[in-house]
Amino acid sequence: MTFKRAKKIDLINSVTGKVWDMKGVVNEANEHESFNTVSDGYNIVQHQEIVDLVKKVLEDKNLKPRTSILELNHGGRIHIDLTFPEITLDVEDNGQAVPLKCTYDNSYDGSTGLRLEVGAESPSGKGFLWVGDVVKALEDKYYHRHTKGVDIQKFEKKLEKGMESYQTKIKEHFKRMFKTPVTNQAATAFLDDVIDVKGISAKYVKSIQKEVNISSIKNKWQLYCIICDVISSEASSIDVRNRQLNLIINRLHKKIKSSETIEVTQLDQSVIPALNRISLVG
Repeated sequence: MTFKRAKKIDLINSVTGKVWDMKGVVNEANEHESFNTVSDGYNIVQHQEIVDLVKKVLEDKNLKPRTSILELNHGGRIHIDLTFPEITLDVEDNGQAVPLKCTYDNSYDGSTGLRLEVGAESPSGKGFLWVGDVVKALEDKYYHRHTKGVDIQKFEKKLEKGMESYQTKIKEHFKRMFKTPVTNQAATAFLDDVIDVKGISAKYVKSIQKEVNISSIKNKWQLYCIICDVISSEASSIDVRNRQLNLIINRLHKKIKSSETIEVTQLDQSVIPALNRISLVG
């Protein structure tokens, strides 16, 4: 897959002929294709550079995730999706594997900085289980605003930290939801409450309600997975998906408190071989 390369160019005032303080970010092969207008201090991170870096990190750790790369916004952005079949959780203690999922984004068009998100693939395989800030995942994220050079060591360590946290904080978070009873009636009441909340799209809430109506909800985890599945399937873009999940899932945690604390003091034995291949960061 060949990605567009970007470069900065001077912008000229067509009236005065003077060079502007701002710079243009354009397609290196076609300067007429503009991606963004930025300050002089903006540093371009090439898409291929990120793809190569991610590939190297995975090869160094001998990890072989399922990988997909989407080119978005006419080449102005890429989205890398990594699903790790060797690093999983058995949230419901029934042998059903919930694999770690990490995503990287990079853009020339200002839609995102260089970003790492840590989450999971839903049990159905249809959705991205959004974790966000709920389990203090901020310390496991990587966000680079293109105002300085990429810190390669930090970039690599954040992926390692995310893998570790998946087996500790995120595991605890999922287990607590599974231990929290929720009925179909309670799920419906929650959805009725959020449908008019500013920023939350009613069409997604109605779709979630349809799934709830044909399901037998027993706990918060099941409702959470339905929400993530529906929005992942129906959202018009990755950013819309994350924004809607952010609003609805945060609301879910405020309205339905997880009722039991699960202490996670050890990593699952089943993933020790995979995690032993990386240098875990405390």
